[in-house]
Amino acid sequence: MVVSSFSKNWDEAQNRKLWLDRVLCLMLIVVSGNPAVTYFYMPAVIILPAIILGVIAFLRKIRITERDLWIATGFALLFIAQLAIFGSQVISPSISFMFKLLTGLLAVKVIKNFDKRLIEVMVALSLISLVFFAPVLFGVDMASLVRPIAIPFVQNNIQPSIDIGIHNYRIEVGDLHRNSGMFWEPGAFAGYIILTMLFLLKTNGSRSAMYFFVLTIALITTQSTTGYLVFPLVIIVYLWNRSKQLSIFKRNFARIFYITTIVAGVSLAYVNFSFLEQKVVSQMINAENEGAGWQLTRFGNALYDFHYISRRPLLGWSLSDKTRGETDKDILTRQGNGLTGSMVRFGMLGFLMYVAFVYRSFQMRFNSTVIAISAVVVINFLLMGEQFLFYPLFLSLMFLTRKKCEVCESNPLTVNHPLLSRKTS
Repeated sequence: MVVSSFSKNWDEAQNRKLWLDRVLCLMLIVVSGNPAVTYFYMPAVIILPAIILGVIAFLRKIRITERDLWIATGFALLFIAQLAIFGSQVISPSISFMFKLLTGLLAVKVIKNFDKRLIEVMVALSLISLVFFAPVLFGVDMASLVRPIAIPFVQNNIQPSIDIGIHNYRIEVGDLHRNSGMFWEPGAFAGYIILTMLFLLKTNGSRSAMYFFVLTIALITTQSTTGYLVFPLVIIVYLWNRSKQLSIFKRNFARIFYITTIVAGVSLAYVNFSFLEQKVVSQMINAENEGAGWQLTRFGNALYDFHYISRRPLLGWSLSDKTRGETDKDILTRQGNGLTGSMVRFGMLGFLMYVAFVYRSFQMRFNSTVIAISAVVVINFLLMGEQFLFYPLFLSLMFLTRKKCEVCESNPLTVNHPLLSRKTS
């Protein structure tokens, strides 16, 4: 009787902890791209998640490793160097970034089986997005229906949003119907879907296949150029890993067949979908001719950024846009190319730090060089489409540990303080 009661209480406690971890993961995702939160009181959005995770980390007595501190120290030293160059104007954005970095670090440490929780939450968000988006495909004007309860954003007149918090109906140019989910635009939703798929690369079973299917359907509804172009690489790596169980002959045949089929399919899609070939070509021509708003496109933004990268390639221009003395705020605040934008702000030193730590994280997490390289390539492609690197979720990727989170890294800190002495989950 006593054993049965103890077992029941233990199961209930574990279930509560599981749901708390899911809520914490949802919080991480929300502060990494939900405009209903991020467009309002920014200091609270940046600081509160770090405080909440910090309190839970203290209560759970998780451990911060030497590697974690090296990552944080690396970025702190970069910002100190930028402070010496540009002065006090860089202090506020640098502190803001360090809070986001802390949120990403603590999320990985506090949330047990971080990758599984991320998959579960993103699949749930994808299903919710399909529920809200499906009526649009059948001609229902959902944006008008929900307008009375929409959040009163300051609209930009180009692509206004009708946002109800759980879903964002973005009014697209050309009357396109694209699924933004709860994120600021379809490209952002696609990026987080692709990121989630990376964590499914080495999982097995029918549930894994079901998750991948749901995420794929949601990705298709985004009609994201970047998402569509990156998705085939994820599929190739996904199938490549599945083929390891076959004999050498069957494995090689299957891999050649996969790659050939996917490349052919991508080529046909690229030529036939207007938001792929036509969009890419038109942006390239517009950037080359410096047409109207050329700096705001992905290619134009890259050309614009290269000018600043070449002037300060090592340490960059800091996270403060004021250091570049630009007068056109649209060019600075609406930059779409997060890859070159990160190089401008962090310099090549900071950007390569991020890439190196992410590579190492995925290599440890999945014990696979192929997946680690693929993850870095995919993440860099995603950054070309959005400014993901300025959100906690993408920063958390530097802190992944081995597959079994409770098995900590070598050379742990042994200071007699709960945050620095106990194993993380």
